[in-house]
Amino acid sequence: MNLRIVLASLCFATFSLSLVGCISTKKEVIEDDTYFTVSFDTQGGNEIAPVAVLYGETVAKPTDPTKESYEFTGWYEDKEAVTPFDFTTKITADWTLYAGWKIGSAPIDPPAEEGWTLYFRDAAWWNKDEAQTWAAFDGGKATMMTHIEYVKESGYNYWKIEMTGKESTVVFSRQHDGDDWGAETVKITLADRGSNDMYDISNTTAAWKGSGNYVTGTWAKYAK
Repeated sequence: MNLRIVLASLCFATFSLSLVGCISTKKEVIEDDTYFTVSFDTQGGNEIAPVAVLYGETVAKPTDPTKESYEFTGWYEDKEAVTPFDFTTKITADWTLYAGWKIGSAPIDPPAEEGWTLYFRDAAWWNKDEAQTWAAFDGGKATMMTHIEYVKESGYNYWKIEMTGKESTVVFSRQHDGDDWGAETVKITLADRGSNDMYDISNTTAAWKGSGNYVTGTWAKYAK
């Protein structure tokens, strides 16, 4: 065999082996202590910090985000919120999860506290010597009620005071220009009035708190 042919064959074989070595690929090996980042895109909601998850572990579901006028529908794999993310998925790469939202119902405001007028009908013994009626709400300082009229035939007066709707209890007292004239009602719970708006003591007899007695009337509707 020609020496030149032999040498050429050896060179080609050597080149071929080198080329094979050059084009071989190395498979990437992920270590067990590798961490991946899972990010949460709330798409307009409150910010949620990304978390690091160990390779092969699952990511904990974070607290639901909030967004004004929207209701949260869950975490998704895509921005369009079509494919829900399965939180049992083992993490082997970085992830970005997207919050899904739907238009929420408008918040329902609590009913407004409505003002109203509280009336009081006294008794002949109560208004003797031009005594006035004062009202104290929720243990506060007494305020003089507004006089409406005196009914001569029956001997009693009508009084009124405007309410805010926030008051819960009232005590009526017999006074004159802020001086205590010795009589007052029991503490009255306004919620017990039902649809009535007047506390009536016109049928009571004299009771003096110095003797430990307090006046108890009844609820009624004011009608002029």
